[in-house]
Amino acid sequence: MPHLRPRKALSLLQSKLNYARVVAIQGVRQCGKSTLAREILPPLKKGSVYRTMDQPTVLDAALLRPESFLEGLSDSATVILDEAQKAPRLFDAIKARVDIDARPGQYLLLGSTEFSKGMKIRESLTGRISRLRLFPLILAEIHSLADAKVGPFFLSATPRTTRRDFLRMLERGGMPGIFATRSDAERNSQTQDWIALTVERDALQIPTKKINPAILRRLLREIAVHPEPEAGRLAKSLRISSVTVKSMIDVLKTLFAIHEIQPHPAGTGKPRYYLCDPGIAAWLGAGFERQIETCFYLHQLAMLSYCGLDSKTEFSYYRTAKGSVIHGVWEEDGKTALLKLLPTESIDERELLVLKAARDRAFPKATLLALAGIQHPERVAEVQVRPWEAMG
Repeated sequence: MPHLRPRKALSLLQSKLNYARVVAIQGVRQCGKSTLAREILPPLKKGSVYRTMDQPTVLDAALLRPESFLEGLSDSATVILDEAQKAPRLFDAIKARVDIDARPGQYLLLGSTEFSKGMKIRESLTGRISRLRLFPLILAEIHSLADAKVGPFFLSATPRTTRRDFLRMLERGGMPGIFATRSDAERNSQTQDWIALTVERDALQIPTKKINPAILRRLLREIAVHPEPEAGRLAKSLRISSVTVKSMIDVLKTLFAIHEIQPHPAGTGKPRYYLCDPGIAAWLGAGFERQIETCFYLHQLAMLSYCGLDSKTEFSYYRTAKGSVIHGVWEEDGKTALLKLLPTESIDERELLVLKAARDRAFPKATLLALAGIQHPERVAEVQVRPWEAMG
């Protein structure tokens, strides 16, 4: 299949299956969860069974007779349950079984929403479950690139892809079923379907929220294009209450359709929101700068998850008192790096002064980095400037 790619999450997923009784792969719809579990993960091809709650007969059995449903699958080495959040009582039944049998890798749960009380899932499986967040494909996965050296922002010293490949990523994104479609018309149709299913079907399955699909659709578009994507500014732009916006943001976060980027406590910012995929953002009207930001945050969050660093590394953004934004603050093992995204093919040294000022004010000895549309790495004063393609 043209969209089938090795996933950077594979090694971590295999490790989790070797020690956790229950493993969960969660992520936005159509990001490749089922493909990873059924086609890419070698140990599960033998001795595993796959069931999806998208099939009405399977869902009915899981909802009405969860204990008997699991008993009928007990001979399998690993039971893969897709869209598990649709059958909340399964989690109680799984807890009872794994409390008796402590073998690792018994259940692999896939979900396109959070497994939370918001989905009426009472049992969190604390101490029994290990979670993996899966994202749309990043550049390194699309082009099957070897792992880059782990460092601040997962950047290489030189370009890892061509400019053409990078621009294609911004246009098409990394949704496995969409980016490889050659026909522009078909790709547009698939993107439109993804948005419709997200706001008109998936969102309505969240039982604890009052959902307005029209507002959700408008909010997705506004998050895609807004230069200052914070809840208050989004509410003002959409001319609806902040309470409504925050409620709908919670819905989109539950569906993994947007990312929340936290502000650094030393700055003046508030949480910012970005779409899960630059191709979807582009389809919704995002400008070039917003596409690059969306791509950058996808790359950072995905690699933090796949390298198991999301609980060890502090990643945030920083806003100065005058409103200038530093897109990345990386803090790990007592070391700090700051990064500024430049959406131009030339280096504006005034933008780099923001990095220096932030370092002097709040981040002593921080490494200063920038990404710009240059062809080769440069050093401008104290700032290491690398090409956009170093994100690969």
